[in-house]
Amino acid sequence: MINYVFLPKTTIIWYDILLKYTNTITKYNEKEWLNMRKLALVLVIIGALNWGLIGLLGFDLVATLFGGSNSFISRTVYALVGVAGIYAITLLFNYRDDKDRI
Repeated sequence: MINYVFLPKTTIIWYDILLKYTNTITKYNEKEWLNMRKLALVLVIIGALNWGLIGLLGFDLVATLFGGSNSFISRTVYALVGVAGIYAITLLFNYRDDKDRI
């Protein structure tokens, strides 16, 4: 907890506003963020399995399913997997316990 004795009054007011605002956002969007994490995890798993197949068998499942590696749909899947991988980096720094979730 912050010791209010050493802070100027305007800092205390802004801190209180920020604290109330972030708590409201966290409570409101908790389910949406959980769904976003699950979607990112699914996409990262798809990418990992595809790279595993490429590495072990030389078989690109995404390209086979969607008409080649240069097709629009394949490139979209590759891009979504890449974005999910970038988002998954933030999950490394999430230290909350599962008990705190809804």
